[in-house]
Amino acid sequence: MKLLVVATEPIDEEAVELISQQQDPEEVRVIAPTLTGSALRYWMNDTDAAIEHSEKVIDESLRELEAAGIDADPEPVTDDQPAIAIDDALREFAPDRVIVVKHSSGDEVYRENEIVEQIEEYSDVPVEVLSVDPGL
Repeated sequence: MKLLVVATEPIDEEAVELISQQQDPEEVRVIAPTLTGSALRYWMNDTDAAIEHSEKVIDESLRELEAAGIDADPEPVTDDQPAIAIDDALREFAPDRVIVVKHSSGDEVYRENEIVEQIEEYSDVPVEVLSVDPGL
C-alpha cells in the first residue's frame, strides 16, 4: 500500500501511531503544502516564511517517522499553490490512502480547510484527517 501524508504541522505521536497502523505501507511519502497564513500574503505571493515552515514540517515529520522505524520520502517543498502541489503528489505518487495532518478547525490558516475537500474532489482515495495543536 502507498500512503501519502499531507501535513501542515509536524506529525505527532498520534499521527505516527495512525501511520504505523496502516496495513503494511510499502511506501510512505510526506508533503507539506506551502500555506501563506493569510489572504494578503497569498495574493502577494509572499511565500518565503511559508516555504521555511513547510521545510520544517517535512524535516520534523521525517525524524518522527524514522524514530518509529517508518521509512518515508519527502515530496519537495515548492512555492506552488497548495492545490497544485497536492494534485501533483496525488497524480505522481498515486497513493492508496491519504492521511491529512492539519490544525484543528479553530486554528486553521488561510486555505488549509480546502485541503481535504480538494483531495476528495480530485481523487477517490480514502482520506483520514488528524488534527494537531499548532507549533508542535
